[in-house]
Amino acid sequence: MDYKAINTWIFDVDGTLIDSNSAVVECMKQTAKEMGGEVTDEVELKASFGKGLSHTLKPWVPEGKIDEAIEQYMRNFHHYVGNNIQLYPGVLELLQYLHKEGFPLGIVTGNKTSEMQGIFSKVPMESYFSAVICADSIPFQKPSPEPVLECLRLLGRPVEGAVFVGDSEHDIRAGNLAGVKTIAVKGGSSPEERLLAAEPNVVLESTADLLSLIQQS
Repeated sequence: MDYKAINTWIFDVDGTLIDSNSAVVECMKQTAKEMGGEVTDEVELKASFGKGLSHTLKPWVPEGKIDEAIEQYMRNFHHYVGNNIQLYPGVLELLQYLHKEGFPLGIVTGNKTSEMQGIFSKVPMESYFSAVICADSIPFQKPSPEPVLECLRLLGRPVEGAVFVGDSEHDIRAGNLAGVKTIAVKGGSSPEERLLAAEPNVVLESTADLLSLIQQS
């Protein structure tokens, strides 16, 4: 990828900027249990991250209880997730560099707005982003391209020169469908074979690797 040609950066959150996947899994498992259900496949659970809370919880709770389950998850969120998240090493330095260089930065996440507010209260990154698209911002979820396109609209930026960085197959598919470049970060919610099958333009071991790649370009 020609990093010099990138002028707009969009990021997923969980598994990309912050280390939260294990805490989210525990929160999901506890919520399902409280609803009378059970998470029986953590791989499939994690593979659904990024598509929105309703989609992720629905297979693991009794039929007809999804709305109640979402409310219970939000009550559990602070204990399980809010108190157990942190930026991945090197991510703050990356955001500081991109911001200093004047690049527009956006977020496209499967978190609800209230979840993102909780995350922003715990990790020092909100000030770097000019647009944040959450699961309840518009009536579309990744892998639809619409959240990425809406983020670009709010940033006032074209598709050309934009890139979406994420750790799930849904991030990569959304970015590809939107017509932006895509960077996949391994070790997140999607099994590696699914992540690669989504056909990202670049695959990295960690988000922090971007800083040296950009500076060397």
